[in-house]
This record gives sequence, C-alpha cells and structure tokens, in this order.
Amino acid sequence: MASVQGIINAVKTALDASTTLTALDGGRHYEHTVPQRMVGTFPHLIYDLVSSEASKTFTGTDTLDGAELQVDVYSDQRAGPAAARAIGDAVRAVLDQQTFTATGWNKVEFHALDFGKLSREEDAYRIMLRFKVFAS
Repeated sequence: MASVQGIINAVKTALDASTTLTALDGGRHYEHTVPQRMVGTFPHLIYDLVSSEASKTFTGTDTLDGAELQVDVYSDQRAGPAAARAIGDAVRAVLDQQTFTATGWNKVEFHALDFGKLSREEDAYRIMLRFKVFAS
C-alpha cells in the first residue's frame, strides 16, 4: 500500500520551491507542529493530512480520495491580518488545482475546500486552509 508520507513530502517540496511563498514566510514550513526552538517565530505555516486512510479499489490500486490537507498560516499580530492573507494566497497558488508526483503514487491533486478563515490567536493571526486530496 502506498504511503501518505510520499504525499507529505510532495507538499513540502512544492511549498519550499515557491519563491513567492518563501519570500513571505522565510521558508518556515512545518509538518504537524512548530519545532520547540521556533515557537513564537513568525510568520510560519504548519501542514498535515487529516483523515488520510488509503483504500484499495476494485482494481487493487491504492487511492486516497477523501483525505484532506490542512494548512495553518500564522503571522505576527504586529504585521496585521494582511500578512497572513498574503501567505494564505501564496499557499493556495502553490497547491490549489495542481497535480504533483509523489513517491508511491501515480498522481496527487489538491482542490481547495476552504479559502482561508482568518482568526486572531493570542499573539498571531491565523488562517486555516483546507484542501481535498485526490491520489491514485
């Protein structure tokens, strides 16, 4: 069965390769959580697959239809909500309606479900983006 880690690696590669995104967030793209040494360093983003259960089709091939990728963008409150929105827009440009190759998969596609809901956290603005993942 194909591994979801291949999809996570493809997401990281795509995010890190975007010069627009890296110029906005300094290349601080983290899987699952922010490393302890980077807590309080803004801006940054965290990405993770949610409901990532692969399944077998009738032909015996692995699919991952139904999984979701969540990306949380954080920017310092002093930078204002526009900074978080700009990073969210850059993430969407990298992932939405795009097809990637990933280890163990023929193709992986992402389709935006939520275009970024802004909230104010204790010391940051946060935008949460969700993408439907289609992998085969």
